[in-house]
Amino acid sequence: MRRRLRRSYTLPTGGSLIATVDGNVLRVRASGQDAVLALVFPEGADLNHLDRLNQISVRVMEAAVKGDFGPLSEVLAEKERRLDAVREFVKTRVSEEKKRTGELQKVEAFQTLPSAIQEHAFEIQVILRGERENLVFRLVWRDGKNVGIGPLDIVTPVPYSFLPVSDTEFAGYDLVTAKQVNIGFTAKSGAPDVLTIYGRQNVRAVKRVSILGGRHLIST
Repeated sequence: MRRRLRRSYTLPTGGSLIATVDGNVLRVRASGQDAVLALVFPEGADLNHLDRLNQISVRVMEAAVKGDFGPLSEVLAEKERRLDAVREFVKTRVSEEKKRTGELQKVEAFQTLPSAIQEHAFEIQVILRGERENLVFRLVWRDGKNVGIGPLDIVTPVPYSFLPVSDTEFAGYDLVTAKQVNIGFTAKSGAPDVLTIYGRQNVRAVKRVSILGGRHLIST
């Protein structure tokens, strides 16, 4: 039965959850911010706050790659201590990678996650799309201020591991948020066609994403 779970489940909002099986472990990769939020915050999140952080991250990095660090300095925690070092780091990395990336053409916030290195903080992966290849930074935010910025080599979908509770129900634990995440599969004609991430209540729905009662339901 578990081999039948291996497939991609697409959210109507565009993201996807890719389920694979490795022995007794079910692994689910989230691709797209909507899919990340469904896995990381099954009981809901302040989407407006996360959207603002995404927008600020794009705005400050768009300016920074052009040599304007004014927008970043306005939101930089411990500005007096960190600004010179952050400015030099960004300028040097952009310059050294220019031969590989070509001219940078667009800045995008890829995905936002609870930070694994700062308590009560969020990490935003920001992609600088170039003519040939991309350049990726990780920005860390807490209380509306940037408390960290660093490099990322590549951006990959977020993976989560689950152990079986039954043939169709699985439980996992997110160390960063210290929360248990439960998922289940529903099949109509042999192969499962719905992946369910359980939230506050048990609400039945099929072939769409529903946030009724805090439960996200994902299907192709």
